[in-house]
Amino acid sequence: MDIPGDACVNCTHGNYYLYRYIEYSAAYMMSTFENTGVLDPKTWKNPQPPDGSRESWMKQWGVQKAVVKQCRRFGIDGYTKPDGSLKQPGRTTIAQFIADKFPDETPKTFGLGYRLAKVHVIGKWIRGIEFAPDEGDYSPDDVSRQWKSYVARLSMISEFWYSYPLTPKQAEIAQDVGNEFQDPLGKQVDLLPQLAVVRALTNAERDDFPGDLQSFALYFTCAPWESGRDFYERKIKGIESAIRLPDFTLPMHKGGGWRDVSPVYEDALRQLGVPYTGIWYDFRDGSRDIGTIDHYGDKSKGACDWKIILKNQGFGELLKTIRPVDMASARWLEQAKWEQVERIHDEDFND
Repeated sequence: MDIPGDACVNCTHGNYYLYRYIEYSAAYMMSTFENTGVLDPKTWKNPQPPDGSRESWMKQWGVQKAVVKQCRRFGIDGYTKPDGSLKQPGRTTIAQFIADKFPDETPKTFGLGYRLAKVHVIGKWIRGIEFAPDEGDYSPDDVSRQWKSYVARLSMISEFWYSYPLTPKQAEIAQDVGNEFQDPLGKQVDLLPQLAVVRALTNAERDDFPGDLQSFALYFTCAPWESGRDFYERKIKGIESAIRLPDFTLPMHKGGGWRDVSPVYEDALRQLGVPYTGIWYDFRDGSRDIGTIDHYGDKSKGACDWKIILKNQGFGELLKTIRPVDMASARWLEQAKWEQVERIHDEDFND
């Protein structure tokens, strides 16, 4: 179950307001069940239907999350393109599937901790999940001996982060990325940001985006994790032309001057030698990517460490101290199992 931490850690009436949210993994709230393969709306049944107890009603949040990710990853039977091939469902389609298959919220079930995932929550859950219904998992036999352990490590992290291992194409790209960084244990550039590069480069090759491919080629040529960010930015003539990594992008809301920031994200990008990026939402002219300044400075250094992050993925004991009423009153923010996100309002930043 995704349970936020303190809804308001520190509220002042000065130049900024600070809200902190923490997402807790759902893994310990539910026993393992199969969540692979295309879903058939006609035959799918809830693997852990509520039995009337508070625990079973609260558990439905984790069940819904697993089903949402399965829908996004493998597709829904009958949801196809004009040629008959499977189409990756979006948040609205998945939300309809969830609404059809799970009970409605009632005052009674709400009081027992039950929530029916809405479209905006599902949109956050499916962020970064690729569509690969027929790809399957990569085979270690197809990886060169030199990079077997490295690719296996990235695949392990991918299973933790996205609930599935690397695809064959990602494993192929990972060998090239590993050869560029020459850091198979993540001592200089952590394996989490290395995985983000693998995923972004795989998408660029799959979708045949020449501009993105050229950006990555120049990035590896400049090697900013070694030569420094200043050299890289001079070469590309500004941060707007830097590589963009969807795995380390956070929303920025222009209207209210709010920024969602993360020390983990900033440290990952610092290690890579690329600027902090976000999506600035403007409902008048759509949304666009921007480069931003460093938010935390030295405070974020060392926050991105895959070994520490994987060790701290369980918060079972802390759950015992959180009441359902806390969950009902707090706002939700889904980013990652390990990530601490702060929402900052600063008058100097506003228009």
